[in-house]
Amino acid sequence: MLAMAFVRSLVWSVGGHRGRGAWGDYPIPDGLKVSECLPRDKWETPLRQAQLDVAPPTAPGLARYPAASTTSFELPLSAESLYLVSRGAYSGGSVDVVTSANQKQGSVTVVVTVKYFHEEMRDAVMVCRVERRKGDSGVGIFTPSYMWRGDAVYVETLIVLPEVDRNASPLHIKNLETDVPNTLHRLHAKTDLITFDKLNIRGSNGLISAVSLGATNARIVTSNAPISGVFNSTGNLSLETSNGAIQVSVKLHNKEASTPNKLSIITSNGPLEANIDLTSSSSPKKGSRDVAQPQYDVETTTSNSRLQTNFWRFPTDAVLRFSGTTSNGLAKAQINAEYQGAFEVQTSNGGATLQHHTQQDPSGRGRKRALKVERQGKTYVQGAVEWVGGRDGGRGKVQMGSVELATSNGEAVLVLSSEDLNTPSLHPLFVSLPLATHLHRLSKEIMARLTQFFDRMLGTVAEETKSEVGASDTQGVLDETVPTVAEPISSNTNVQEDDTMKAVETVTSSATQTRFVFVHFMVGNTYPYSVQDWLDDIKLASSYLIDGFVLNVGQEDWQRDRVRDCFAAATQLPSTTRFWFIFSFDMTSIPGNVASDVSYLTAYYQAHSGDARMFKHYRTGGATVSTFSGENCTFGQGSMENGWAYVKGVLNAITPAYFIPSFFIDPSRYNGISAIDGAFNWNGGWPIQLNAGSSRSDLVNAALNQDNAYLQNLTGGRTFMAACSPWFFTHYGPNTWNKNWIYRGDDHLFVRRWQQLISMRNQIDIVQVISWNDYGESHYIGPIKGAQPNSQAWVDGYPHEAWLALNSYFAAAFKKGAYAPVTKDQIFMWARPHPKDANAPESVPRPTNWQITDDKIWAVIFTTAPATVELYTTATDKVTFNVPAGMTKLSRDSAPDGGMKGTIVRNGAVVVECNPIGYRYESRPGVYNFNAAVAMS
Repeated sequence: MLAMAFVRSLVWSVGGHRGRGAWGDYPIPDGLKVSECLPRDKWETPLRQAQLDVAPPTAPGLARYPAASTTSFELPLSAESLYLVSRGAYSGGSVDVVTSANQKQGSVTVVVTVKYFHEEMRDAVMVCRVERRKGDSGVGIFTPSYMWRGDAVYVETLIVLPEVDRNASPLHIKNLETDVPNTLHRLHAKTDLITFDKLNIRGSNGLISAVSLGATNARIVTSNAPISGVFNSTGNLSLETSNGAIQVSVKLHNKEASTPNKLSIITSNGPLEANIDLTSSSSPKKGSRDVAQPQYDVETTTSNSRLQTNFWRFPTDAVLRFSGTTSNGLAKAQINAEYQGAFEVQTSNGGATLQHHTQQDPSGRGRKRALKVERQGKTYVQGAVEWVGGRDGGRGKVQMGSVELATSNGEAVLVLSSEDLNTPSLHPLFVSLPLATHLHRLSKEIMARLTQFFDRMLGTVAEETKSEVGASDTQGVLDETVPTVAEPISSNTNVQEDDTMKAVETVTSSATQTRFVFVHFMVGNTYPYSVQDWLDDIKLASSYLIDGFVLNVGQEDWQRDRVRDCFAAATQLPSTTRFWFIFSFDMTSIPGNVASDVSYLTAYYQAHSGDARMFKHYRTGGATVSTFSGENCTFGQGSMENGWAYVKGVLNAITPAYFIPSFFIDPSRYNGISAIDGAFNWNGGWPIQLNAGSSRSDLVNAALNQDNAYLQNLTGGRTFMAACSPWFFTHYGPNTWNKNWIYRGDDHLFVRRWQQLISMRNQIDIVQVISWNDYGESHYIGPIKGAQPNSQAWVDGYPHEAWLALNSYFAAAFKKGAYAPVTKDQIFMWARPHPKDANAPESVPRPTNWQITDDKIWAVIFTTAPATVELYTTATDKVTFNVPAGMTKLSRDSAPDGGMKGTIVRNGAVVVECNPIGYRYESRPGVYNFNAAVAMS
């Protein structure tokens, strides 16, 4: 180990950094004037670094950085614009906007903490005072344009504003801007203490959250991450992300009736929930008989997910022009009773519903509610609502508003005059209040931490905050992983052109579809699941062309409760969503020795076999069930064959069953088992025959030929269900489950297997992908959630959702019988986190057959036209490939302590880049981990 450390140090000394010039160009934006940069010898060592750490989001391979250095710049609060900008290949981190009693009035301090493994990497970071225009003041954080080494840095930035007395006027800031890619934002400044004329927060691949943000005009932008919190605006407000949820409460205050406030909340591929208060202090011009009508233009938009917009408070006579739009999900809006104007609700393949609750005039003027429905059908409702009569005293004509609510393949529900929406005590900040409480606590803790910084940097100490240091443990929330959830490979997979998959078909029958893709789902890992957790997983899977979950169930009573929640969640799906469930009875958990043991199976089957969401196989219409194992079960009938015949009879007496078990037996025995309607080859997706003694030829040409014996022995029209899986690694010691081995997942196993199954689709009814959430065996393609089976050491920080997206391309081809044209350039990459022969200081040894894998980066490239692909481990270590249009499988060697990055270059320009932040191929890992870090562009 000492020799390794010496060699590594020598590499840094001889071939490493000798000044910033050695790193090449720094991508400083045009028009930005750099006036002062931190000298290399002026970095400070932060006091109490463990408390200053605000816990950056977990990323693949990202360990706690062992070193950190800090610097700061002071900016004038009176500047026309305060801003923070970052650029470079190593950009990434967090920004916290906070207040502190220690901060000098009239100034802002920007504290930059760089976390790193090697000091040379810290010195590659330039932190500078920058200026765009006269009167502006800002800080720039710049790293090299290209990766020089596989190392990484993480940049934590605090923008520290002075704290004002709560009895004084709020602190006024003209303009604050951030433009920091690959960075999350946490905005702790509260609207009753600080207001902004303009606020422009721009990040990417990181969440944005706010305690209670106030601005005249604000634009909040990120991507591939959520936006949440409380936002207040007296002008225009825009909240924008993609591939992420938005859960916000917004107060929009109108000061001038003739000037509308504008609110835009936009995301894609994620749920959107907005709770909106419309308030006003506007009044008519002096001497005018016109009604003072504050105006609001509101847009909420998402796709492939649920949309809910609630207008809880609403000024009398206000004019609301609202548009709410989504697709493939519920669209719901609740409008306060004060609303007057037209409404239109529409969907394509769902129900359109209007709910109207008559109540007294909330203004107290004695008006009557008049509702007129002009057009109504199953998929649309159109009309108008207004208040008429009453004691208006000769008031002028009132302008009307408009409400448009639309979705496709989902229900659209408009609630007008929902009772008591105007009652302040019922204001439902169910999203923002828990968040605000947590962030307020965090703000106090950060202030206490800043005391230590100011004690050194500014020479002041706020005694009253010292007692709050460490008062609460925010680690659990601040360490949350922000997953990147992207759209399926091609949004134009032509799936709708296949008559067997059109969304207009109802869910109660699968008879018109003959090819299906299910995914194995471990109910045993769902102990903390709620109905909403199930619904989120179902919607996510369905959006990537999964037809259903194969629910692996055991004997525990609580699993039956979770399954009940699962079916309850499915009732919230539009009737046009084609998603079903199959039970897989886990016979390694469920006993099958005596006849009464069948009750474990019937407990699930009796409750749900008649449900419309239970998969009815198109051959017989029977409710489909499967098993994991069961070859040793007799159910008191003398033999396995007789035992399962007995079980099949019991199930048939409830609802006719279609039985496709996975027995680990010689396939030639299947012809003698009368109870089965087919068989599932569980191990067919991996080359399980390979071991440490296999030849190199056998390894690189790993055969996936176990299906042949099944197909030869499933005669008489019986169903064959095939397995497909991207990976396999499990690492339990002898004191737990004593499972510690790998299967070879190299050579693009997932893609090769899918290509094989598509080529033989005429012999296969169902492909079962293993798995959605079997974390213990590392082949999950769904999000990391629920209750892991003590697999955190090799699962946490290694999301696999990119495989879910990749899977959708092949799922569409399997069901349609043809590959979709590639309409989007895209990169998928994966690699293990350390060399296979690396040594780790842990008690559980390397997994059995660790020798059969290769130390490589695997890439799948989709290109719309010929291009050049570059695969990097460092900025200078790249391998270049010329690829045609279509899909291409590539690989290259990994590099110890390097990273992975891929680019698609066309006509000399990079058109797509995949650069998983934080991934590092560790030469000295802390644990043995043969899982994969999976990423996509």
